[in-house]
Parts: sequence; structure tokens; C-alpha cells
Amino acid sequence: MARYKTYDYDQTHLIPVCLEAQFLEGSLEHAIHILVENKMDLSLFESRYKNDETGCKAYDPKILLKIVLFAYSRGVIGSRRIEWLCRKHVTCMALACMQCPDHSTIAAFVSSMHHEVLSVFRDILLVCEEQQLLGGTVFALDGLKLSSNASKQWSGTMDELKHKQEKLEAKIQELVKAHQEADASHQEADATLLPLVSDVSGTGFDADTVNSSEHLESGKGAITEPQCDELQDGKCPSEAEGWDHSTEAGCRPPDGPCGNGETGRTTGKDKTSSGKSSGSRKKKGCNTQRRKQTKSKKQKRAERLKRVRRHAERLKNWLVSHDKKIGRQGNEIKSNITDNESAKMSTSHGVIQGYNAQAVVDDKHQVIVAAEVFGDGQDGQHLSVVMPQLKDNMETIGHGEGYLAGKQFLADSNYFSDNNLKTCEEEELDAYIPDCNFRKRDPRFADQNRYKPNKKKNKRTRFVVEDFTYDEATQGYRCPHGKLLHLHAREHRVRHRVYRYYVADEKDCRDCPFRKKCLSQNKTKRKHLGIPVAEPETKPKSRCQQMIEKIDTPEGKKQYSQRLAIVEPVFANIRTQKGLDHVTLRGKAKVDIQWILYAMVHNIEKIANYGEVA
Repeated sequence: MARYKTYDYDQTHLIPVCLEAQFLEGSLEHAIHILVENKMDLSLFESRYKNDETGCKAYDPKILLKIVLFAYSRGVIGSRRIEWLCRKHVTCMALACMQCPDHSTIAAFVSSMHHEVLSVFRDILLVCEEQQLLGGTVFALDGLKLSSNASKQWSGTMDELKHKQEKLEAKIQELVKAHQEADASHQEADATLLPLVSDVSGTGFDADTVNSSEHLESGKGAITEPQCDELQDGKCPSEAEGWDHSTEAGCRPPDGPCGNGETGRTTGKDKTSSGKSSGSRKKKGCNTQRRKQTKSKKQKRAERLKRVRRHAERLKNWLVSHDKKIGRQGNEIKSNITDNESAKMSTSHGVIQGYNAQAVVDDKHQVIVAAEVFGDGQDGQHLSVVMPQLKDNMETIGHGEGYLAGKQFLADSNYFSDNNLKTCEEEELDAYIPDCNFRKRDPRFADQNRYKPNKKKNKRTRFVVEDFTYDEATQGYRCPHGKLLHLHAREHRVRHRVYRYYVADEKDCRDCPFRKKCLSQNKTKRKHLGIPVAEPETKPKSRCQQMIEKIDTPEGKKQYSQRLAIVEPVFANIRTQKGLDHVTLRGKAKVDIQWILYAMVHNIEKIANYGEVA
């Protein structure tokens, strides 16, 4: 018979472990360990702690930063899950040097490092510069929209939120009324279905109702055991007379008026081997089950009422302490009572409540050189805000003040505006920012819709410019109904285009039979017609017109085509590979921390893949 070596999984072993041996050379965790230990200046964190002589020893910021960067690289954002990694994940345990900080310590460390995170980010950027991972010739800007830690259901203008509060108050009244009706119907059912307690007990309730949750809440107590109310010296005076004391309703004479079934007494054939009535036990079981179901429904109603009241109170307090949120154009925009610095944004996956994370990326190895989040879904306003951080970061890693002069700067059509072009002009950047219609003018995209399904085009229902005819005599335009539109403005500029505006008389449009085909809204009083006109050749061209002509050149098309390959893979790596599809912190300052930390993880990975980690 063959013999085998014995084994026992219950046997414990003492295994020597070298923590640094857990980091494979060339891996991301190895790069995190080396860079945090040797390349980052974390002395900024020392001012946080006041435990030089007294107090508990704090966790080293290097340990906490390593844990957070490693967790973010694995798509773990929540502090409780990061704590779990410190307890269960071997690599994270090695990075933490077998220490296990609490989730509250991790959360407090991340959310409070808004003064230090940019300095730490620049330390990593300096390593990229030292290892020649930055090309420094082409930069690309784009944004990534991330869901915030707030529900869009709690967004709205002040009037909308007040209306929501009124609906919650009405819902509270409705729930209270339903709660009272349910209690009343339950009491009526108990009074009808269950036998009453004997008059000698003096309670006026049946046994099940006395022991129910409603009676307990009323403070009247409960009957825990069936007892005789006429006990004297511990004995019932009717014992000699053969009264039955085993019934739940109290003491009854042997021949009650309602028969054996009503008094709780049973005949021999109805009793089980234990001496109790099977019918009585079934009835008692049904009543108990019904009471449990009723109690469960009541608890659900009470919890729902409590939840709605909490929401109403929270909304009421928020409305008292906050003012209207004003947008760039001076109009009120929607607020959010959970995170008022976030905003509703349209994405390819629908509308979200979130932040717009901006990043400037170098072209050589797709290293992020500037990162910041904004509570505005429109990209066009962010270029002028990100540009100062880009300049400061470049100066911090050793470049002069005019470093950006002559560098190419790429951005998509969302950033096309006169203000952004002016910012690029002031920084002497060679910018390539197209307008929204640049592909329509590009013959390479003439057949871009060839793979789209052919949809039956709806018949045109509104008049267009071609339906209006020019009248030489009056130097105006005639509408399809024959009414005259007078010249209102000879030159009216909308962004980078110039129009000549004509308007109709209100009395002509008031009863016009073509009103629905001519006016876009019912409340519009008269027709406004804009005719695009070409500007004189002698007039200097605007920045927008110059950029349009620049993009339409073969060189412009060639340079702008680089943008997609520079910045989009960065967002794909962060969102898909690193798992950042939402943020867990609230407020712009704290969300900025998470976004910059993720940018650090991305850059450290570039160092691990293309640089040298010693």
C-alpha cells in the first residue's frame, strides 16, 4: 500500500515575511513605495500634529499616503473598504507596514489635505521632468464628468425646493391620517373578533388587545397571565364549585351561557394529549400571526413617517440658511441641498449631479501636468482658470516664466470662445480650438452619417430664412403672409458672426394665420429675422474668425488631430482601469483632493512604465 506524507490544515505555522519583498520590481505598488519614501517632501503634514510631548503617536503620513494611492489604483475609494484592504490585502498590508489605521483616520487624512495635495502632486511632476517623461511641446485640455456624492433629486431652484417642501408637508399629513385610520380599524377588528375580558377584571379590553402594542404604548400596562380577580388568600372561592381557571378570559362557571366552545372548556374528544383544545390553539395562533402582521405594517408606516419628517425638516433648515445660486449670466440656477457646489450636467449616459474634472496633459507620455474640478458642466469657462495652475506647476519644476510661449495648446470645440482665445493669446500659445461647425466644413467628414440608420425626415413645419423675400423698395423683407419686416439693426454680433436684424409689427403677427409656423413660442409677440452678412475686408477679423480660418488649413487639421490621442486615453485609464466613476467627498475643495490624487496615481504609473524607479 502506498504511503503519503501527512498534512493538516489546522496546523499553524510561523512564516518569516519580508515586507519589501512583496513589491514586485516594476509594479505600481513598488513605484508608490519608492517615490513616497524617497521623492516626496511630506514635512508639510507635521504642522497638523501637536503631540510632541503629550498625546498618542500618530500614523506616519507616508504610510497613509501609500495606502490611499494604492487603494485608488485598485478602484477602492471608500475609507471603510480601504481599511479592509489594510487588514486583508497582502500588498496593502506590506505598504502599511502591518499597521491598520481606522477608516475615520483615513477619511480625515484625505479630506483635510487640500493645502498639501498640490505640493505632493508637483513632487511627482518633478520626477517626471527629471526622467524626461515630459515633452513640453504640445498640451491638450479636456474634461471628465464625475457623479458627486449627492442625489439630483434634491436639486432645484428656490421656488422648486419650496414647492417640494410643501409636498413633503402634505405627505406627512396624509401619512398621519392613514396611520390613525389604520389604528382605528385595527381596534374595531379586535373588538369584533376577540372575546371581551370578564367584567370582574375591570379593564374593558380583551386579552389580545390589552397585550397589543397599541395598549402598551398608551401606558395602561398589559395582562401577562390569566388570573382570577376574586382570589382570596391565594385561592379562588369558586374552586369547590368546579369553576374552570384555565381559560384565557378568566374564571368561568362550568356551564357557561355560550357553551363549551365559548367558555374555553372542551370536551374529551376536542382535547389533545396535552389536555389543551386544538381549536383554541389554532385560534390563538391565528390571532398571534395577525397581530405580528399588523405590528409589522404599523412599524413600516411609522418608519416612513419618520423618514419623510426628517427630509422635510432638513429641507426647511436648508432653505432658511441658503440664498439663491446665481449663474454666470446673472440668472438663478439649480441648487442642491446635499452638495451645493456640484451641478446637474448632461453626459452621454444621461443627466448627473456631479463635477467637471479638468486635466491638462503633456503629449510625450500622457502625463497630467494640471488638474482641477469645477461645479459647472460647461467646459468653456474653465480654460482661463486652469491656465494659472499650469504656469505655476511648470515654474515649480524649474521652467521659466515664459515657458509656455510658442507651445501648442489643443482643446475641443467646447472651449471655443473669444475669452479663451484671448487667454491663449496673452500666454503666447499656439492654440488650436475649433468651432462647433468645423467638421461640416471638412470634406473628410462629408459621409460621416453613412452608417446611421435612414430615418424618414419629417416635413418642415416652420419657415426658414429662404421663405422671406427681400423688398428693394422698402429695403425690408416680406414674410410668407406678405407683411413687411423693417430693418432693426444693421450690425448685430452673436459670438463670432454678424447679422442684420429685421422685425415685424406686433399687430401683423397677432392674428396671422401662419403664426405657429413662423414663431417658435406662443408667447412671442413678433417675428425677428436675422440675415447673416459678410464683414468688410478692411475691418480686422476677430479672434474667432482667425481661429476658424486657422483650423480649416491643412496644418490646422493635422495639429488638431493629435488631441484625441493625447488626452482621451488618460480619462479612459482613470475611469475604466482605475475605477473613478464617482467621487465620495462633498464640496469642491475636497473633490479637488480626490481628483489630484488620482492624477498622481496616473503619473506614478507612467513613471513605473516608462521611467526608472530606484
